[in-house]
Parts: sequence; structure tokens; C-alpha cells
Amino acid sequence: EMADVERPDDLSPQVRTFLDREMRDLLTMPEHVAGVLAIAAPEIAARLDCSRAEVVPRSFLAEDLREKSVDLLVRLPYRDAPGRPDCVQIYFLLEHQSKPMRLIAQRIGLCKHLIWEDERLEQKGRGVPDSEVTLRPILPVVFYTGDRPWDHLPGLAELTRCPPELLPFIEASPAVLLSLTVLSEQELVRGDHYLGWALRVLQARREGTEAFASVYLKAIGELAPLSLVNPTRWKRLLVFVLRMAASYREGAEARGLLEGALQRVRDYRDVEEVRTMTNTWVETMWRKGLEEGRQEGRQEGQARMLLRQLNRKFGQLPTRIEERILALRDEAQLDGLLERVLTAGTLDVMRLDHLLPQ
Repeated sequence: EMADVERPDDLSPQVRTFLDREMRDLLTMPEHVAGVLAIAAPEIAARLDCSRAEVVPRSFLAEDLREKSVDLLVRLPYRDAPGRPDCVQIYFLLEHQSKPMRLIAQRIGLCKHLIWEDERLEQKGRGVPDSEVTLRPILPVVFYTGDRPWDHLPGLAELTRCPPELLPFIEASPAVLLSLTVLSEQELVRGDHYLGWALRVLQARREGTEAFASVYLKAIGELAPLSLVNPTRWKRLLVFVLRMAASYREGAEARGLLEGALQRVRDYRDVEEVRTMTNTWVETMWRKGLEEGRQEGRQEGQARMLLRQLNRKFGQLPTRIEERILALRDEAQLDGLLERVLTAGTLDVMRLDHLLPQ
């Protein structure tokens, strides 16, 4: 098996943002909320009715943090309500950064207070006096998918270097941590929530070619039974897994993984819809890459972008063609090739022969 490969944290900021949003969208499904809680806080999950999850349609992150993180607030009622609040608020904070955040406790504290302020103002708008305002408890869950190990959330006591006499007034643990860097496959996939297999592929994205392919194809197989009982959910998870291959693998490897997976599920319902959804997403990423290259305003940047797109779509090009592409400085010619690569079905359509010396 090949050794682990060094890869950038993401192929581009657009890919990172897209995958963060994709993960957030998966968590809007009650079954996936149940799956994450079963991994991160199983004792609490058993008390909550995830089938009646209510998603709050707004972000509580500060403006300067929304490009780096994604959040989601979900309200879950208790199965047995007497003596308890009507629901618990689960606040998911998705951290796809490459390393742990030292200031995570401060960020969570700010978001919690914004959530409670939202509740207070909502009740005030209904005429509830301050003396009767009630706030629902919040369970923050930090979902970390970066590369560096993170097995501990520093609390406010650590952040403020709190002396012993003040400890009772400082929150000890800011949140539940779900860190893909420390969880085993068994911990991720226990139960029958299926989301764990998608997370296992996300976890394996840095592994060598054979190791990643093994996890990826195993996940495709483990997700298959879901297609019979919940086709919509199966499609969402399958597309997420396929997009992981398209984002973190390149060229012939990525194409082989995508086609291999689609061949395995070719007899399932809606597989052509899955293929279309995946191809549309890949093309969207290429178009964003094109825009990124144009914004750089340099012909060299455009040439490198073109070469990346060609290698990703058609596999490794001959060295002499690569050299000629990197030497291109005609902006109009580069623009034409960058547009053409988006729709070209074969390398011949690119008409690159004219770049070679006669």
C-alpha cells in the first residue's frame, strides 16, 4: 500500500466552503442529528426525540468567522418531558480548519449568548415580561474535521488562567467535542444511523491511494441497504461520499473512484440522478476555479489553473504538453482553453496538438 500522501487542507477555498455547507445540510436531517449525537453524546441522545427536530434558519457566528466556520442550531424535544424544559438546543459548530482553535471557548460563549438573546427578544415581542422569560438549555457540539489531533477543548478557565478561588464562576467545559482525528471506525459507525460511514470517508481523505479506496468502497457498500428504506437520504449520503473523492483525489484516481462507485450501485433507483448531481458539483468547482484564476489577473496563474483542470479531468498529461501549457501567456488563448475544459468530454476536444513544436 502506498504511504500517506501530503495534500493541502483543501483543493481550494471554494471546495472547503462547499463541503462545509454540504455537511451542514446533512445535519438538517433528523436521522443525521441522531447519528452525530449517538457518537458525541450517547447518553443525552437517548433522552431526545430527534424525529421532531426543528432547525433554526439563521447563523449565530460573527461576520468575520463565517468564511472559516459553519454553524447550525437544532431544537430537540425530550422523549419524557415532565420536569424538563420543552426542548434542548443543539448548537453545531463545524470546524474544517487544519488545526484546533485555542479561542474556541470564547467563540462558543458568544454564540450561546446570541442564541439566548434571540429567545429573549422573541418572547419580548410576544409581550412576555422579563420576570417570566425562560431560556432553553444549549448543548454545543464542536465538529472538527481538520488534520491535526484535537482531543480536548480548552475551557474558559484555561483561556483566562483562572485562579482556584474563581473556578466556580468559570465554565469548565465549553462543549462536546466530536473530533475525527481521534475517533475509531467502530466509534463512528456504531448504530444504524449510516452517517458514520460518510464521516469515515471524510476521516480517510488523507490516507494513501489504496487505503482511501478501501474505505470509500466499503462505505458505498454499507450505505446500500439505506436505498431500499430511505432513497432520499441514501442519495444525499452517496453524493457526499462521491464528492469527497472528487475533492481530495485528482486525475485518473478521482475518475476511477467515481466510476467504480457508480458501477457498484448501477442497478439502484435514481443512480443516474446521483451521477448528474455529482457531475454538476464537479463542474461547479471547475467554474469557480476558473473565476479564481481570472481574479489572479496573471497569465501564469491562468496557465497553472488550466493544467490543474486538465490533469484532474483527463489524467496526467505528457511532460512536453505540460511545459507548453505553463509557457502560454496569451490571455485570450488561455481564456478559450479554460472555457473549453469545462465541457470537453475527451482530451482530443481540447485540440492541444497545436501547442507542440512542429
